[in-house]
Amino acid sequence: QKEGDAFSLRSFHDRFIEGGALPIPIIAELQFGVTLTDDDVLRHVKQLEHRQRAAKEALEAQARKQAQPPNTPNASNASNSRSAGAGG
Repeated sequence: QKEGDAFSLRSFHDRFIEGGALPIPIIAELQFGVTLTDDDVLRHVKQLEHRQRAAKEALEAQARKQAQPPNTPNASNASNSRSAGAGG
């Protein structure tokens, strides 16, 4: 916001990753000139954790759905025939 029209996502990204894994408050101060409190950082971390959990659960649900065998009429007919033959 400070840079307005001069803002460059590429420059932001380069500045963001050039320092390696920096703590969130330091990144905020370097990039935005903002000092975050511990509560601010904790709130952001909790939001990230929530998003990661939701994404993981969605991927797991999708994997379970894809792993289920398709419902085919032939498979159910075969088991019904076996059941009928075994009883009579």
